[in-house]
Amino acid sequence: MTSSTNPIQHSFELAAARCEDLTPLVYRRLFREHPEASSMFRSEGSELVKGSMLALTIGAILILAWAVYDECGITASPCIRSGAKA
Repeated sequence: MTSSTNPIQHSFELAAARCEDLTPLVYRRLFREHPEASSMFRSEGSELVKGSMLALTIGAILILAWAVYDECGITASPCIRSGAKA
């Protein structure tokens, strides 16, 4: 794994290297800091759904991160510049 110059992507790379599955940690902290959010999630059988939602959220964050912090100095994500569909 190469180190990213994008600080947000680099943070996710560090977290992935330290923890196999961030999902339980992220939701534990979310519900601890915002207990009202727990009512927005099913309480049983939703671990796979939570993992998918977290993966989609991280993907969206990375796209936005590249739109703001582009290593080429262009303020558009690689997907936007290439014309690829997300």
